Order: sequence, then structure tokens, then C-alpha cells
Amino acid sequence: MFEKLKLRGKLIKAFRTAEIYRVIKHGDRTSYQFPKIHRIDHQNTYTRYAFSLLNGIDPELLTKKRWALRQVLGSNIEVNGSLKNFSITVHHKSLPKMLNYKYEIIHPHIEKMELPVCIGQDIYGNPVSSVSRKGNPYDNALMESFYKTIKRELIHGAKFTTPEQARKEVFKYIELYYNTKRMHSSLHYLSPIEYEKAYSS
Repeated sequence: MFEKLKLRGKLIKAFRTAEIYRVIKHGDRTSYQFPKIHRIDHQNTYTRYAFSLLNGIDPELLTKKRWALRQVLGSNIEVNGSLKNFSITVHHKSLPKMLNYKYEIIHPHIEKMELPVCIGQDIYGNPVSSVSRKGNPYDNALMESFYKTIKRELIHGAKFTTPEQARKEVFKYIELYYNTKRMHSSLHYLSPIEYEKAYSS
């Protein structure tokens, strides 16, 4: 019980720091109404706060003032929701500085996919693939852009004799070309490996 009160106080401090509140004036007195906290779920690996914004609080503040929330709650936060109802998940573990990909580990995760693309690992070391909601390419615009590129540069016109050969060619394209040699305009015309080396120090 005391732990939840402490976590509640920390979230209110984050709201105060980020100026996410409604100001009420009573004569010469000023009071602040913070978002309503509905639930605090505290686990070993994360703490999740569920809350709703009061009428008159701009939901965009959660995005604009994310830096202030991070100063109080920690740098590894995830904000979800829209309009009024939101959650902030504070992960107690962060991503490793360098990710090592081993095909044996990724293979069970991607073997049933039509176009197997593993885009990384979550903070718990589990493979992450690109899966959008059906019919919604905006869910994952970066991966949709990648799909366009791989189709244009590798798949169109290619003749794969087996699904296994296609998987191996896609894997080689990503590991031996896309991540190591191909320049990306969004990465200041560096390859992902060069970008990671340049900005990880």
C-alpha cells in the first residue's frame, strides 16, 4: 500500500513538473487539479499508470512535455492513449547498447510469416517483428517504407525456388547490405551500422 502511495506521489510530481494540470483560482488562492489516476500496476519489470485527463487539459501536453515526464519517471517511458484516457508505462530495464542477432533465436519467431522481417528486440530480449493492424499501413510507417524498398531492390523480378531460399535471400539482404552498406537519408546518409557507431559513443 505504501509503495503505491509513493508511486502515486511520483506521478503527481511528474504532472506538476510537466505542467499537466488544470488551474483553479479561488479569490487570491490558486489550486491545481491533476489528471485522475485510476490504477497503478507495479511489477518487477515495469510500472504502469492508468489515468484520465480532466476537461480542459490539452492531450498534446503528454507528447510536448515528454521530456519533463522522463526527468521524474525515468528515461524509459512509453505513453499510450488518446483524447482523455492514457497510460504511462515505466520500464525498469533499458535496451542494450548493441543488439546481437542470431538466426537460431529469431527463426522460431519469424518462420510463419509471409515476409519475415525481425526489426529488433524489446527490452526483455524478445524478437520484435513488424506487424500492423490489418488494413492500416500507418500503424508502422517505417516498416511499410522498408517493405517498399526491399520489394523494389530485392523481390521484384527475383525467382525464388523455395520459401527457404527466399528467407535466406531476405536475411542476406538485410544483414549484408541494408544494415551495413546501404545509405539511409533519415540517418544523414549513413548505413544503420555506421550511424549506430557514430552516435552510440
